[in-house]
Amino acid sequence: MKTNRVLWTVLTVLIVTSLMISACGSSATPEPAPAATTAPVATEAPAAPAATEAPAAQPAQPAEAMMGPDGRASYAGLDMDLTGHTIRMANIGGSPYETMYDQIKLFEEKTGAKVETVFLGDGFQIDRYLKENYAAGTVDFDVAWNHTSFMSQYAPFVEDLNQYFTPEELAAFSAPIIKAATIDGALQLIPR
Repeated sequence: MKTNRVLWTVLTVLIVTSLMISACGSSATPEPAPAATTAPVATEAPAAPAATEAPAAQPAQPAEAMMGPDGRASYAGLDMDLTGHTIRMANIGGSPYETMYDQIKLFEEKTGAKVETVFLGDGFQIDRYLKENYAAGTVDFDVAWNHTSFMSQYAPFVEDLNQYFTPEELAAFSAPIIKAATIDGALQLIPR
């Protein structure tokens, strides 16, 4: 059970980090090409398939972005050997999240873990899926997408994530966002 919690936390950190890196990458692209407002979208779309079609080329770029100045993994768990572990995930679906899915492949390559998606749906569908599974006691996932508008109903089922982060790591996020993701002092989710 503790291993699943650690794996859940590692995957959450990787997903959030990947989304932040993706956001940084797409905002850097429009600056050199201000006239081509559609170019960043076109640039982002090929970047995601490149990770699927050419795993050797694409992981090098995110891997460098995920490395600290000392050459070590700068995000929790990316340097862990999780070979033989499967992380089951209930996740939000849709095109805005495709970059995150490609980053999951990188996570698998870096850690040896396998990520299995047990549910993929829009925000309301996944909310219903989580409610049904928590109520029936049939939770079949280790990590799940969540939103601040839904999270209070899940508080009894979600582990406090504060124990997995230092204050310095949490400082990378906006303080009001961290506050919104916290219930009774317990960090319920990591913002994307």
